Amino acid sequence: MSEGNVAIREKLAQYIQHEIAYDREATTIAPDEPLLNGIIDSTDILRLVAYLEEEFGVQMEDEDLIPENFETIDSLSTYVANKRGS
Repeated sequence: MSEGNVAIREKLAQYIQHEIAYDREATTIAPDEPLLNGIIDSTDILRLVAYLEEEFGVQMEDEDLIPENFETIDSLSTYVANKRGS
């Protein structure tokens, strides 16, 4: 994983942990932990989209709103890195 991806992953992890999953018993979310299994819901996805667009300057298209992009922090950071590179 490139240095840029690591920075993206860290920012995403902090945002998800502090703004979305703040009431979880576990204090951290692993980069490969499934997010769609109870950590984030459809409302949280909308919040994440707004965060990604504002924080990373990416424009999420309708076709980007697929479960694969939101599965884990790693998949989100890869999506953002790819989107920023294009």
